[in-house]
Amino acid sequence: MKKNRFLAVSILAVILLIVSFIRISDQESTGEYDAWCDINHDGKIDIKDIAIVAKKFGTLGDAIVGSAWQMVISNLEHSMGGKFSLMG
Repeated sequence: MKKNRFLAVSILAVILLIVSFIRISDQESTGEYDAWCDINHDGKIDIKDIAIVAKKFGTLGDAIVGSAWQMVISNLEHSMGGKFSLMG
């Protein structure tokens, strides 16, 4: 009996989450587009971008520092046709 109740509550929770995400995804943001947040480069920042980051959450690796970081910034400035800033 507890198993059936748990299953019913779980299904209801998933349905509520799906409905809330649909309602949120239909709304356009009034904020400025930030290419750094568009992980999959589809022109919009949405749950798909969050899912990609969530899959990588907690992983470890070498940080981009020094001249490698400057090269990334330089390439971004070149591709965007101007000065790039992380602060907007």
